[in-house]
Amino acid sequence: MKVLRNKFLAWLMVAFVAIAAVLTAALEPRSTALAVSSTVKTYEQQNVMDDLKGATIDGKPFDVADYPYRHNDKPRLILFAELCYSYYASKQSDYGLYVYVYNPQQLAFDLKSDRNKVQLRFGDKTSANFGKYRLIYLNSSTEVGSEGRFLKFRVQLTTAERSEIFSALNADERVYELSGFELSCESNVTEYPCPQTYTYKGFAKGYGSDYAETDTLAFSVDDYERVIDFNVHHTVYRPQGDFYQGEQVQLNSCFFRVPNEYFEAYGRLSELMCEWYEYRTKPALVTQDRMIYNVINGLKGQPLSSYSTSNGYLTVQAFGNNDGSWFGEKWQAFDWASNYDMKVKYSGWSGLANWEQYFTESNRFDRFSGVFYSPEDYMNYSVRADVVKDELLSISKALGGEMYGGRYSAALFSDQVDEGHVRGYNPSVVVKADDDQVIWWNCTTKKWWQYIFGGYNVDTQYDSMKAIVTLTEKDLNGSDTAVADTLCISASDVPKLREEYKAAGKTETVVLLRFGTSKYFSAPCAAYYCRESDNTEPKDTIDEWVARRIHWQQSDKDIVSYLAWQTVYLDFDILSLKFTDKDVSFIVPVVSSPTDAIGGISPPLKEDYGDGSIAWWKIVLAAVVLVVVVIIVYKLIKGVLSMIFK
Repeated sequence: MKVLRNKFLAWLMVAFVAIAAVLTAALEPRSTALAVSSTVKTYEQQNVMDDLKGATIDGKPFDVADYPYRHNDKPRLILFAELCYSYYASKQSDYGLYVYVYNPQQLAFDLKSDRNKVQLRFGDKTSANFGKYRLIYLNSSTEVGSEGRFLKFRVQLTTAERSEIFSALNADERVYELSGFELSCESNVTEYPCPQTYTYKGFAKGYGSDYAETDTLAFSVDDYERVIDFNVHHTVYRPQGDFYQGEQVQLNSCFFRVPNEYFEAYGRLSELMCEWYEYRTKPALVTQDRMIYNVINGLKGQPLSSYSTSNGYLTVQAFGNNDGSWFGEKWQAFDWASNYDMKVKYSGWSGLANWEQYFTESNRFDRFSGVFYSPEDYMNYSVRADVVKDELLSISKALGGEMYGGRYSAALFSDQVDEGHVRGYNPSVVVKADDDQVIWWNCTTKKWWQYIFGGYNVDTQYDSMKAIVTLTEKDLNGSDTAVADTLCISASDVPKLREEYKAAGKTETVVLLRFGTSKYFSAPCAAYYCRESDNTEPKDTIDEWVARRIHWQQSDKDIVSYLAWQTVYLDFDILSLKFTDKDVSFIVPVVSSPTDAIGGISPPLKEDYGDGSIAWWKIVLAAVVLVVVVIIVYKLIKGVLSMIFK
């Protein structure tokens, strides 16, 4: 441990003495506020090099020669500063925390990004949680040859966070434990470890006791050894059931390696803390129709309303379950897009059968979050997660405008999320080992009379599994599909899981974290492009014309596309792990760069959508009924006529 008193602190003292002079000369609150504000502004405007020159870093006076340009080195946090701490509530308005970073590669970070953060906790409690706080860029070094090599940030604190800090700190010995800091570069965030404990003692003159005539402020730095650094791999699982209105459940999980030494020293893994930004995508389209693909791909995420009607009309309509009866078929149509307004209900006749289509107006979307061409049967074609992510990024770059995390266009996401979920930032989410994640799947059945009169039964089944699982070799026995069904992960991610387990060897344990469930939607759809010249019946309205064409496409079993949307978790980040042994808990911070949990796109579950024709048994049954009716009517008429003539 090194106790440091240096020019950096001395500069702060000058500011504190000036504040003290103002406070003694003018006791009115307004005067105090003006003096405090001026001091903080002066400190924050002073260049980072003026702060560092004469400071003591790593036990010796700061020398810029010790921090050269290095093309293969990583950024480091070299100083964590506390400004204007006081145990007097009336003197706490100037309190602040500041971070100084050495940038050896002089990378052009996204300095204004709200994704730049530092992870730390306050007070000397091993059971307290770590939190992430945004870093506000102040300035950087400007000397020729070392431009941007040193960066100065302020830790942004809300009023509630400041109050929490003051209540957690011991005034005489203020402890700050840092684990890592995150910086965004070209919209990619990397977390860098900084396992250090800063202990501040004493006070600047004017901020401690009113009787103090000199400043006593000093700080010491210790290494903080207990920090876990790992990579997170995401996976999703969608149970197989029967198709019901396009809805499936999606279990969102991730896996990573944890050194065994933590289990041996502190007990079982009982809890994790993580954070993410949660959004639901607008539908993506998977199609075998090259023309439809070209039209939608050409829009690059622009609204379908921007597609010129002089070229024709574009319609995409997803179908729910087919409900057939005597001589009719019904389809619930939902989530559709077109470059014109559609009605809520359409109906008509196809041969001897009538058909009806219903559109849920509240679910209309204005654009696609992606479009993918299927070179094979669309019902057997899936899109990998990395391809889905690349499509979102590509369209977002073309669209511009408001961005989530500086890289995903806000226009590609719905305003809604699942019931009980929080859209956007989800901070400090605690997942406990004993928590259950519930998944469900639907089974649909029809009784004999439902085939005649319409309708079907829906049976929803539920299953639950523990949120945190430490894997053993037994869990990976079997084929990829068998392991996937046992652990409830994607079969395509099982090879990666096997790699992680092999890499863990005897020194690490692979942990599977199931952090949440969400709805996944996937349903067949009719995607149709109509040119006005195709309208061979000019008396038809555009609604009648397009609706009939969509019905023809469906009734001819010519559906070659499906729509899908999902919930994504952007900047998913694990902050800390809690270990428990005999009711004694110990929290270990985690250094792990935020990742985007985006699942792949999978085709709809199987469902009989009908082909618009009448089943042979319906025709036979109808003929029998007709004969019976004719016989009954004949007998009735014959009887009536007999009575009349008699």
